[in-house]
Amino acid sequence: MTHPAPCASPAVPAASRLDQLKGLVGDLARPFAIIVTSGSAAWATVVIAYRVDGFESAGIYIGAVYAGLAGLYGFKAWENRGADKHAAEVEKIKAAPPVAAPEAPAGDGVLPADQRVVL
Repeated sequence: MTHPAPCASPAVPAASRLDQLKGLVGDLARPFAIIVTSGSAAWATVVIAYRVDGFESAGIYIGAVYAGLAGLYGFKAWENRGADKHAAEVEKIKAAPPVAAPEAPAGDGVLPADQRVVL
């Protein structure tokens, strides 16, 4: 039985439990923040409708809340676009046919006399 040749790239150490926990919290924090902010904006829409005296102040507040939400969703979409673009580039590189190595010239590797450089 033969053993495979060693890899040229260094081995990546396994993630510790703390790194896995940090990854989980990072994956859940942003969606949770967006959902909570959206729910708060929806609740504020209903509560402000009952508590304001004039439409100007209600409109300013709701406009500010929804502008913040638009910023959250807009930046998230912009971030996803960049990640999708990167993933597409990686897939293109993976799908490209491998480049053949140039063939070595036949012979002993010594140039003919008319191609040698004289110093």
